[in-house]
Amino acid sequence: MPTQSRYYLARIIKVGALTTDGIIAAIQNPAFVQIRGTRYTFTDFHRFGTGDKPKGIFAKLAKYNLEGAVEVVRPDVHAVERESVENLMEASSPFVYLPEFSGIAYKHVWNLLQRDQFARAFCKLIESTEHSFFGRCELEPVTDLRTFVTRLSKLERVTVLQASVKPPNPLFGPCAQRVHKKAAS
Repeated sequence: MPTQSRYYLARIIKVGALTTDGIIAAIQNPAFVQIRGTRYTFTDFHRFGTGDKPKGIFAKLAKYNLEGAVEVVRPDVHAVERESVENLMEASSPFVYLPEFSGIAYKHVWNLLQRDQFARAFCKLIESTEHSFFGRCELEPVTDLRTFVTRLSKLERVTVLQASVKPPNPLFGPCAQRVHKKAAS
């Protein structure tokens, strides 16, 4: 059974001495950052494309706790016990970074890794890995859909692209109403 996921598109804004190679290096060999008692790091790094410059980077932003607890069944005594675990994964959000376009698409993990939380942790990780040395990173959401479609059309090949827009989104509500009225006519 397929599950539905929401992905956000953004552009990575590099400020100061931060470069594309610096971002790739930070994703490949990350540090960790702690925000409000929770730690974040990058995992599962993969390059795709040929040549010196990768076409894209796949990785995951992992949100974890230094110490956590899980419930374990003890069948011999017919009981459930709590067992402590180091570096307990709380959530993981896969993302794809396209260096040529400074673009990133990342998964929204409901109630665990929201869009603003992902952006804050991603940027802090990049900056701390680069030691915040005269560089800053920002994620700017893609809101200009015309420009996005124009750039998307310049790609050589798109293997899968699936999306849906539902009227509860206030940005697309008027568009959806016009489509429904035309369909009803």
